[in-house]
Amino acid sequence: MEAGVPAEMVEESARSMLGSARILFRSIWHWIAGFRAPVMAASNAPPAKTGMAKNVTAVANPKTEVHPEGQINSVIPSALEEGEIQRRRNLVRTFFNDFWRGSYEKPAGFVERLDRAEDYVNDRLAAHGEAWRLDSQTRMMLGLPPRVN
Repeated sequence: MEAGVPAEMVEESARSMLGSARILFRSIWHWIAGFRAPVMAASNAPPAKTGMAKNVTAVANPKTEVHPEGQINSVIPSALEEGEIQRRRNLVRTFFNDFWRGSYEKPAGFVERLDRAEDYVNDRLAAHGEAWRLDSQTRMMLGLPPRVN
């Protein structure tokens, strides 16, 4: 423990870092799980005993039945965990405030201010290493108003 820092604050900080690490791990895990391996039909025939390697090309049989419940869903889920939604909202809030900091002539409405700051927010998200961008779908997911223009 550091001198002058209450134990409660150190413990709270450690919990906060652990929660952030969990969110990061889940995000990476979902990103990795979103990739799909190519589908190839396997042959049940025994391997050839010629001793020479053959170039084999696997082609999917068009008559093969596909069961959707067995497929991996590669679409990013629209219902993110509450912690991830809050993290994204905080990023948007921080970048939005950075954009308007020091500006004396601001539009009266929040929606117009958010619309003007959207490109800046997206540039900062990209620089921050985030894979998502502030668009109409993300606005809806984060509970932000849709674009006016």
